[in-house]
Amino acid sequence: MRIKYKDFYPIEIISFVYIAMTTLFIVFFWGAVKENAATALLFARLAFVTIMVELFVWNRHSDKQTITVLRNIVPLAFIVHFYPETYFLNQVVFPDYLDPEIIRLDRWMFGCHLSTLFSEAAPWAWFNELMNFAYFSYFFVIACIISSLLCHNRAGAYRAAFILLCSFFIYYLLFIIFPTAGPQYYVFDHDTALPVLGPMRKILLFFHSIGEQPTGAVPSSHVGIMVIYMILLWQHGRRLFWWILPLSALLVLATVYIRAHYAVDVLLGFASAPLIYLLSNWCWKKLRKSGTRHS
Repeated sequence: MRIKYKDFYPIEIISFVYIAMTTLFIVFFWGAVKENAATALLFARLAFVTIMVELFVWNRHSDKQTITVLRNIVPLAFIVHFYPETYFLNQVVFPDYLDPEIIRLDRWMFGCHLSTLFSEAAPWAWFNELMNFAYFSYFFVIACIISSLLCHNRAGAYRAAFILLCSFFIYYLLFIIFPTAGPQYYVFDHDTALPVLGPMRKILLFFHSIGEQPTGAVPSSHVGIMVIYMILLWQHGRRLFWWILPLSALLVLATVYIRAHYAVDVLLGFASAPLIYLLSNWCWKKLRKSGTRHS
């Protein structure tokens, strides 16, 4: 069986590129990878490549649309692993966290530390629960968007999945280069950063225990990706756009309220989103024009 470049979908190509780039990074900076995690990270990459290859081979022997959908969507799930792994790689370029500089910039711009004052100024249990729900709903919103588009606009779903994954990868590279822990780790104790421990807070802490690490604060990918998926919804799912808009507004508040981000992170998330969207969309167009599979 002869495998050609054009046999792969754009989302598979961008996944292979990111895996290859970070694999080389791990190999060249083996000794700088935290907690001797280099070997585990390489094995994880082997597992992800194996999954994609198995789907590819399966699809070569079957034209079932289900497998085609899986090939175009499954790589997006890799973010669950690739985000926390930036923690193990993020002190190769800068040996120390950049949080002190971000805190100084935060105070210079706003005259105070908003990630501290916001939750103190609004300590109500119901608001605390709303903010925690808005923050962890982010991944469910992405799943909802992709699922909705798959039902009504499959080509739009494939494009959205690619642009979101490519955008995540760009943010992850920024997290590796510019290490910041965020106030919930650098300023406060993560588990007790908020005094109210309601059901939504417990759920968020549970998800954090699985995949959160002191990494990825600047710029806020929560805000950046939110802006990008709202752009995609405006293009492909206008009705869902209006349903998601209020939750997106709450998400912006939640990033600072729960002390996951400094206020500057939010501004940088908004500022970076259009540029990263344009770059991801450019990659999508180039890969489609270069002969990769479309559907």
